[in-house]
Amino acid sequence: KIFGRKYIVLNYVTVDTKHRGGGYSYRMMNCLLSVLNNDIEGVLTNYSRRINKKPMKKFFECLGGFKNELGYLEIKNPKNKTEMPC
Repeated sequence: KIFGRKYIVLNYVTVDTKHRGGGYSYRMMNCLLSVLNNDIEGVLTNYSRRINKKPMKKFFECLGGFKNELGYLEIKNPKNKTEMPC
């Protein structure tokens, strides 16, 4: 829990070299987001500890994520959003 809210913390995602570029990371994250319970605020990863910061930030932004006030990359639980996604 962070500030009394529940999050899933993502440390890393590994995709074998031969499968990179096939959209597997994106699909894995979409699957994770689709099964989150309503009491989960979203998914976080520690941006400052990422080795591949630029691609990871772009990846999170593609999924509607953002860098929050604590410096973490965050994707809100889509089930808890009131606005329609793009």
